[in-house]
Amino acid sequence: MKTLPLRLACSVLALIGAVLVGALAFGIPAGASSPAADGARSITAARAASVASLSDLERLKSGKLTPRLQRLSQPALLKASAVTQAAAAGLPNSGPGSLLRAADGKLIAYVRVSGPVAGASAAIENAGAKVVNTSKRYGVLTVAVSPGRLEALGKLSLVASVQEALAPMYSVSDCPSGAVVSEGDSQLQADTARSTDSVDGAGVTVGILSDSYDISQSPTDAATGVAAGELPGTGNTCAGQTTPVNVLQDDFTFSGADEGRAMLENVKSS
Repeated sequence: MKTLPLRLACSVLALIGAVLVGALAFGIPAGASSPAADGARSITAARAASVASLSDLERLKSGKLTPRLQRLSQPALLKASAVTQAAAAGLPNSGPGSLLRAADGKLIAYVRVSGPVAGASAAIENAGAKVVNTSKRYGVLTVAVSPGRLEALGKLSLVASVQEALAPMYSVSDCPSGAVVSEGDSQLQADTARSTDSVDGAGVTVGILSDSYDISQSPTDAATGVAAGELPGTGNTCAGQTTPVNVLQDDFTFSGADEGRAMLENVKSS
């Protein structure tokens, strides 16, 4: 086997070294990244996305906001139109089953608290919601709140749950049950009793024991219920339903939630 002369071998090695140095110095364009750098950035981005996803998952698993309110609290929907928000919540834009809103467009929601209602009111309002009604008996506050404050509301330690208020479902005919048919009509099988036994409760006086009848007046009052056919009284357009409710005693401490009126509406539509 022949060997290269020493001088020639040194020249070849020097040429190879120069080519390698040139490749390292000029072979990668300015601003370009190597495969290793690209891989590192991809891993970093994936980790960031994973952390964000875990953060969202943790928030969604908190259990305080309903799934609909969780969606409405997303940044992309905070300033969206009512139509867009309704679509995101999977609800109609208006009418039965739609989101109830205050006059200023804020969402109406029911906040259940784990402690005294009186102490919760201040904390809830400090979180950005407006308390429009309270029920000490059930530990529930009705609030008006913008989607941007829902997350802050859900983070309060005294808040157990936050649920959206929906417009009631309407029947096909306003008479004799009124514009809204109570879910209790089918749950108590009153509809079956009417169809099977041909009874409708005519001539029967029903007594209600509860906290109040027309004290809270939020979001509706007794006059509205009469006009809608939900309660008997002057202004009810259904035949034979103009005799008003005889209120023996109402709660004048202004702490009632008008549960008595709600119960009467259930009886009336059943």
